[in-house]
Amino acid sequence: MRTEREVLNESFDESSRIIKVKIQEQPVNNYQTDSISAVGNVLELDLGTFTGTGAGDSNDVYPGYKTITWQINSNSSGTAHDVRLQGSLDGSNWFDLDTSNTTGSELRPPVNWPVRYLRVNVVSMGDASEIKVLALAKDC
Repeated sequence: MRTEREVLNESFDESSRIIKVKIQEQPVNNYQTDSISAVGNVLELDLGTFTGTGAGDSNDVYPGYKTITWQINSNSSGTAHDVRLQGSLDGSNWFDLDTSNTTGSELRPPVNWPVRYLRVNVVSMGDASEIKVLALAKDC
């Protein structure tokens, strides 16, 4: 094992008095924000809790995860809700990736369209008073 001094001496050019620095980019192992947390290459997203119709906030999921599984937690029982997972490459033009159109809660199968931005659009609440949407995005 080399000492710190040996490493510094190797990286220091005496003739020009310049320190040479080698930068190596490392993948992020984990991080967390208000609505996003990541561990390894799995991104956990809280896409919002809705009490009415409309589009939720845009979530930047750079670098474009390849598989997205999403879960809809709804207390609808008699009339189906219409909830859409939407994706965008530019954050302005949105397209439906998948739709949940059922009563109660549901776990939707993976969507295999890598996108830069994700959001939820609740088109109809059905008879639900609250809908919460979560997602897992995986880069594999």
